[in-house]
Amino acid sequence: RTLTERRQPSRLLLVMASNKFFVYGSLQSPDVIRALLGRVPEYSSALLHGYRRFGITGKTYPAVIHTTKQEDTVLGMVMHDITEQEAHILDYFEGDEYKRLEVDVEIVDKAAVVKANMYLFSEGYDKNSLQGEWDLAKFNQSHLPSFMEICNEFLISYNQDKAQEAHILDYFEGDEYKRLEVDVEIVDKAAVVKANMYLFSEGYDKNSLQGEWDLAKFNQSHLPSFMEICNEFLISYNQDKAQEAHILD
Repeated sequence: RTLTERRQPSRLLLVMASNKFFVYGSLQSPDVIRALLGRVPEYSSALLHGYRRFGITGKTYPAVIHTTKQEDTVLGMVMHDITEQEAHILDYFEGDEYKRLEVDVEIVDKAAVVKANMYLFSEGYDKNSLQGEWDLAKFNQSHLPSFMEICNEFLISYNQDKAQEAHILDYFEGDEYKRLEVDVEIVDKAAVVKANMYLFSEGYDKNSLQGEWDLAKFNQSHLPSFMEICNEFLISYNQDKAQEAHILD
């Protein structure tokens, strides 16, 4: 099995309303989560009401379908304290075949209901592809080793795409800016994280600096013309990449 046999990766970065994720399939495996995130978050056993879980023909991972019947339940796990970066990895891993949404789940040992993110099988699925109940124990016994290979292939692809995105930003900022790593504080979490930043070159003309730059004013007065610059840049960037490939050929 390869990554392409699993699902196409998503390029959409979603805004995360909750740092909890309800998982009901392969992501329940600590081995899978450790491979994807580099750690195993705190888990709690949880119930999702009004949904059913099915196996998918020809796949080793399951689908959860909304039934609206409260007696229908899915037993899974809630992962706590998932970061935005980890959520982006999970979004990319689940791909376009699944849609992330926020649901209410019941934490079993606390009899408490919390909001959590969950990946729902896409609305355009083939109903004939659903088959019976998916079983975690059977997955771990029969499919986990091959699934770990999929995870490893995914990480290679993900890291290559991230490196490509960083290269595009470096190319866009040009020689006028230098990329370096800094400590920044996440305001709503009072947490300090490492991040890349583009610093204006040391040889700048101090007389060229003026006042405080304003994002609202930029959006109002300069965004349309700046988007033209972005489009021109992408044309130039792709032409240069094509030229480099031609030289190598």
